[in-house]
Amino acid sequence: MTKQSPNDVRDKIIRQLLGDKNLHEDKLYLQDFTRRLKRQKSLPTLKLMDLRSCSLTRVPNLSSIAPDLEFLYLNGYPSLAEIPSLQNLSKLVELHMRCSKLIQPWSGGDKPLGSLKLMDLSYSCNLIRIPDLSSIAPNLEFLYLDNCKSLVEVPSFQNLSNLVELHMRYSKLTLAEIPSLQNLSNLVELRMSSSQVKQPFRGDKHLGKLKLMDLSYTSNLIGIPDLSSIAPNLEFSYLTGCWSLVEIPSLQNVSNLVELLMRNIKPIKLWNGGDKPLRI
Repeated sequence: MTKQSPNDVRDKIIRQLLGDKNLHEDKLYLQDFTRRLKRQKSLPTLKLMDLRSCSLTRVPNLSSIAPDLEFLYLNGYPSLAEIPSLQNLSKLVELHMRCSKLIQPWSGGDKPLGSLKLMDLSYSCNLIRIPDLSSIAPNLEFLYLDNCKSLVEVPSFQNLSNLVELHMRYSKLTLAEIPSLQNLSNLVELRMSSSQVKQPFRGDKHLGKLKLMDLSYTSNLIGIPDLSSIAPNLEFSYLTGCWSLVEIPSLQNVSNLVELLMRNIKPIKLWNGGDKPLRI
């Protein structure tokens, strides 16, 4: 079977959404951007806008130009310091803004992005804050904030009950814990390697769907809760290089555990083990 390229995959998605006949009329790439905007002020049928790695210094008000936009790619903007409000893009599903120079993505406003499922702001090294996602993007499922080294605060996750993947690797925030993480009942993948968190979450809520937890090289990590009760369905746990970890909690009831990596740590106390063997 021939492997599909990312463009082929996106084309397939657009075909499913729009039908084959209007495929190329509903995709806008950099080479068409200036020409199309000069010809018409509005692009009412536009579903996907791909402006990755270009030299634009500003993006027009997308809410008025492309109100039905669903996929927006603004990766790799060396000069873009801000984007206009996205609050009226009620159909936006994916927002990709990796490697931007943004200080903050948008002001937020009063209207939520109710259709937004994926937001990727990774490697936006100047990013200092993002709006309250619990109210702006309540249906978010995938949030990627890797290497956002200038973040001064963590957004609220309190009402993001649909969140499936959360990536916050290489964060410089020094936190006692990640607030409201215990409310993410649908969380499957948590990646926070090389971060500064001291404890990922409290042990008072059940993360029953969590399959992967990567806290590798989190040098300030001093403890994690009892995974047997918090994440009983965990399959992959990575704790390599957590030098400050003083205790490994009981894993005897984590019966689905497939991989457990704990290289280069010096825990004072390991789990008791109990009577149940670990099938790793």
